[in-house]
Amino acid sequence: MKLAYVKTQMAMRTDPHVRSQFNKRFIERLHDWDAVTRMYLVRNRSSNGTAWKSRVEKYLGKRDYQKESIEEHCRALNDLSDFIEEYAFLFRSRRRS
Repeated sequence: MKLAYVKTQMAMRTDPHVRSQFNKRFIERLHDWDAVTRMYLVRNRSSNGTAWKSRVEKYLGKRDYQKESIEEHCRALNDLSDFIEEYAFLFRSRRRS
């Protein structure tokens, strides 16, 4: 499953036919979901279990996300926590998978 996830993302970034099916900005930000998900996943190893949110807000803010979009990402991370925990292996960097 991890290999399929990685291959799909690679095709979305590099295959002109696949790229043409998506908005350019969506493709540019494709990696951001994995990045903020990793920040969310390490929350249990932090002495401050809510530190992930400020890290996510800072990261997405630097990537020019609007406040509403940043809030949506944080809400999605909370709402999808069971899924994220179950499929954490998809979001971890390739070196650790």
